Amino acid sequence: MKKMRQRYPEIPLCCTARTCFKIIFGLLFLPFMRIKEDSFCIPMLTESLKESRTQQMKETKSLLIKAVFLGFVAGMKVENAFEGFIFYHLRKRGIQTVYWVLNHKEDFDRAVKAKADCIMTDCPSYMQELIKK
Repeated sequence: MKKMRQRYPEIPLCCTARTCFKIIFGLLFLPFMRIKEDSFCIPMLTESLKESRTQQMKETKSLLIKAVFLGFVAGMKVENAFEGFIFYHLRKRGIQTVYWVLNHKEDFDRAVKAKADCIMTDCPSYMQELIKK
């Protein structure tokens, strides 16, 4: 990563999984955390994603996988509550916030309300309609 950054400094760096983990689970230290990446890309934890994960949890027999799915669903509530806090601090540092993959009106509205800098979608035509409004 260091070599790429030195050779192509104009290309923005996305947060690594490790940095994303530190940001989400180290909220109290976020104002003091050293972040060298230029953008924070995170999947929006949507209701449709929650439903699919809950169904997968019901179908599995592994206790470990069930615990991970329960943590994921519980994490949705944390992510929803703190997304404004996270985005505020990252924006103050000049780090772009990117949500992916949004495909439903409610998700687009929530991302716009959270003031995400970028939205990735599988439905660009709907996004174009939203921008025109």
